[in-house]
Amino acid sequence: MADQADPEHEIEALIHPGDDGKFWAEVVGLAGCYTQGDNYSKVLARLRDAHQLCSTTTTSPSAPPDPDGLNLEDASSMGDLIAVLTANGWSALPEASEIHSLFEQAGTGALLCVPNESGEVLNSGFRLAIKAYLGVRE
Repeated sequence: MADQADPEHEIEALIHPGDDGKFWAEVVGLAGCYTQGDNYSKVLARLRDAHQLCSTTTTSPSAPPDPDGLNLEDASSMGDLIAVLTANGWSALPEASEIHSLFEQAGTGALLCVPNESGEVLNSGFRLAIKAYLGVRE
């Protein structure tokens, strides 16, 4: 996808429609860099923001995420997801934007970028992608 703010800057990403009519996206090559949006335009704008945040962090993971103790079944909002992460050893990094927060898992250094609007409902496809990235089994 060409970045409309900077046409010379391309972001390699996958944008997926959710079952609920909303969209979610992942940045290719930046593990843990995800976003979602109510419509295609919103997910594109958020994708640029997530990419910028993930690509400028100086932290680098030392291992893949450890799914131990993560139960995302009851996480229906972004606030719920963030609560589950923080209760299981993930902490917000100082790098953040108005739209996204970047979390790091203690011990592994694994990173996860998610929208930071706590009341936002989790898109069903977004939740499945996060579970797959974190290694959480059904």
